[in-house]
Amino acid sequence: MELPSICFVFPYIFMAFFIIIHIVIFLLIIKFVQNVEKLPFLWGMINWTIAIGIIFCVIGSFIEFNTWSLQLLRCFIGGTIPPITEDVGRLIVFLFIYKSKNHNFNNSLMFGAGHGGWESIVLLSINQIKNLIIFNEIKNAKNEKELEENGLDEIYDKYKNGVPGDEIFGFIIRFGGNLFHIGATIIAYRLSLNRKEKKYIIYFIILFIIHFIIDTFGQFSALYKLNFWFNLIGIGLDIVIIVISWLVWKENNNKEYSDYNFENNETIIALGNMEDKDN
Repeated sequence: MELPSICFVFPYIFMAFFIIIHIVIFLLIIKFVQNVEKLPFLWGMINWTIAIGIIFCVIGSFIEFNTWSLQLLRCFIGGTIPPITEDVGRLIVFLFIYKSKNHNFNNSLMFGAGHGGWESIVLLSINQIKNLIIFNEIKNAKNEKELEENGLDEIYDKYKNGVPGDEIFGFIIRFGGNLFHIGATIIAYRLSLNRKEKKYIIYFIILFIIHFIIDTFGQFSALYKLNFWFNLIGIGLDIVIIVISWLVWKENNNKEYSDYNFENNETIIALGNMEDKDN
């Protein structure tokens, strides 16, 4: 059975696009954002890798999903684990693991870009390589009966006229996910600097809830094929986090948190001896 040649080319375009975006965002942050380090970019990639490893171990290895109730359980677990492993994971990294002499707030941009970009590359590569394998199986099928026997008839109907619009729309959705993770890291990083500030505690709780909703809807979307509504809801929730993180970043941009007095809830902010300049 024949498929349009674009079906075999599109996965490579998709993967190459996000690899390039990953590199470009890294270079843009280095060039245009002041006082950032390169290492947080790698820490972001490591954070996501560990998080997704836990997700696959818990969901894939220990729970069978052969009944409707267990499928619902999978949706709930699939929505709960990402904010725990990723968002709480960011806090743990910032509080106990990643230590830097340069506590410039803008390092959160670099960490988030590494996290979100690496997620896009890995997940898209897995999905697109899977698509290529399926496309070749369809191509080698002799007739529609063989497609039906192998459970490939619905996929053939979807792609027989070319790449459908929802796949192309996936570019926007995935890029929105990148911005979401940058925003999530900004919020988590700011909370890690002072865990007693109520405003940032509330922001982090909002982040956790929205992350849970997005991933839970994603699980239900895959189960019940609700992609259109999931995309709309996901974009809206991404925008909420992006707006909140922009407000946080704007408030803290270029401040250097070189030391913190957590006991008295006071911040010693190094601003390059600005007081001396004023005098």
